[in-house]
Amino acid sequence: MIPFVVPVLFSSAQQAVQTTTATLGSEGVVLRTLKLPRMLARVSMALYLPDGQGPEVVVGEVAEVHPAAPPEMPGFLANFVDLPPSSRQRIEAAVARAAGEHRGFSRRSVDLEVEVAGTGPAHAVDISSGGLFLRDGHAAGRGQALELRLDLHDGKGTADTRAVVVRAADDGRGMQFLDFGPSFRERLYMYLEAADREHAG
Repeated sequence: MIPFVVPVLFSSAQQAVQTTTATLGSEGVVLRTLKLPRMLARVSMALYLPDGQGPEVVVGEVAEVHPAAPPEMPGFLANFVDLPPSSRQRIEAAVARAAGEHRGFSRRSVDLEVEVAGTGPAHAVDISSGGLFLRDGHAAGRGQALELRLDLHDGKGTADTRAVVVRAADDGRGMQFLDFGPSFRERLYMYLEAADREHAG
């Protein structure tokens, strides 16, 4: 498995959660989430790979569980169960491309207003479907999960999500989205598409 952040919808024990992956390979996946399933549970996952196709639906069995305990990262490892050859080929192709490009989805440079629960206003200087880089002058260590409100300029109010600090630097924090609401992914995609059109124009 390699570091590979893509949106994913997983369900287990009548719980459906939209979040992101941390690593991915043809044998399994690590998901970043605070909503942890039990060990050995079967989870159904829809992986939104960056190849322009629909989600790849797979089943996994939970092999490791990691509660939120900074600086450790919250989430779980699921090994794939009865992965169809077509799914394996698609995942391997996406992983190979990500390994060559060092990132699954490209980041866009932005100046985006963000409200951080507990610390106040901040701004993101780049963003992708998997996360953002935040500058706000507040210290936050790796593994800390924060509530964010993003102004996506779509007239629908703030887009709310959680994000976990995956990299702490002197000039800010690299953050990965996790456990977001049902409309967040769609609104973020629309924002990113609009940013691409504006850049191309």
